[in-house]
Amino acid sequence: MTTEQQIYSALHEWINEFFGMSDDDFSIRANQNGYTPQPRAEYYFTYQIVSGNTSDYSNTTKEVKAPPFEDFVEATYLNRNAVTISVEIYEAIDGREKLAQLEQSRYRLETRLIFQPLGMVLLGCGEIRDLTELGDTDFKPRYQADFNFRTNSTVKESYERILEVEIDGVYNP
Repeated sequence: MTTEQQIYSALHEWINEFFGMSDDDFSIRANQNGYTPQPRAEYYFTYQIVSGNTSDYSNTTKEVKAPPFEDFVEATYLNRNAVTISVEIYEAIDGREKLAQLEQSRYRLETRLIFQPLGMVLLGCGEIRDLTELGDTDFKPRYQADFNFRTNSTVKESYERILEVEIDGVYNP
């Protein structure tokens, strides 16, 4: 199972891969007071998981284990999930272009290798929005987009096979 912290670490690595950001250029969330510290760099990224849901797709495979464990079955249950992550960029005049570059990076091998260990695939992003006029921060300009990912969750279990069933009773036709 992929944890929220693993997802945030992969996002951090992904953005850093394409823009050479330092740790000071990121904020995962605002602190307890709701205040995000002012960026120390030319521009500033934030990201947060907005939603996650499980699709109706599931796949189950079962196979009998090899000897000497042939009395056991190993079952694997695969579920596909969707995760939406909001990414914002502050203080970048070309913020719209930077978010578009991130979205286009889904075709690059580097992006796939970053998310592959988590079973995640970047599908794309929604509309890139200019939030500069909202006026709720002193960071201007401000752009935001929701990035859509597909994840796979796998559960494995082993259980003993039923090899024989005994039925006792009387048969009356």
